[in-house]
Amino acid sequence: MKSTSITTPESSAALPKVALVYDRLNSSGGAEKVLIELQKLYPDAPLYTSVFDADRTPWLAPGSQVHTSWLQYVPGARRRHQWFGWLMPFLFELFDFSAFDIVISVSSEAAKGILTQPHQLHVNYLLTPTRYLWSHQEEYVQQVPFFSSHSCER
Repeated sequence: MKSTSITTPESSAALPKVALVYDRLNSSGGAEKVLIELQKLYPDAPLYTSVFDADRTPWLAPGSQVHTSWLQYVPGARRRHQWFGWLMPFLFELFDFSAFDIVISVSSEAAKGILTQPHQLHVNYLLTPTRYLWSHQEEYVQQVPFFSSHSCER
């Protein structure tokens, strides 16, 4: 018996090009579990982020293609991203996503503010607001040199 394959428009269409965006790749927690699942769904999707610390992200899929901002090369930024919170919106606006059909961002901070074109789909998985800014305010102010002389009293 001879088998015949039928080509439909759906099966012959090229798969959309997908990019994943995440605030920073330097820790492991609940938000990172979302990214792990997205990597399973889109294993070929490159990851765009502000900073990346490979030692602190053993959960990242092997062979992941990670694109970082120029902040990656600033001493201390990989582990003390909080110092550079004021820069994050600008950093994410510098990434070029023009080669992608779909951009999925996972963010509690600045990654949701990426710039895309009208023909692109941007889906944002919005997380709890940046926790270190409100529930750990005292600790944050002590860690960030610029704010160290200011009081946290409300």
